[in-house]
Amino acid sequence: YHRTLRELIDPDDAGDFDQLIQLVKDRIDYYNNTRYHSAIGFVTPHSKYTGKADQIIQERERKLARAREQRKQQNLSLMKNKAA
Repeated sequence: YHRTLRELIDPDDAGDFDQLIQLVKDRIDYYNNTRYHSAIGFVTPHSKYTGKADQIIQERERKLARAREQRKQQNLSLMKNKAA
């Protein structure tokens, strides 16, 4: 967490102490609410904390399965057209 926070903050971006504090708050918000984390299944910590992670992961898996099936059907269709 701290290493990532250091990577996200450029001290030159803040002109004074109050701006630095706001910059840190913004980066913490990004880290917790926007950035996906591989250790928790590529969801945000907020999603994990609020119990939405399982639903997000299940929906992601459904979309991937649907996309795989569509590609399979497209490939089969292409093969049939080439054979005809």
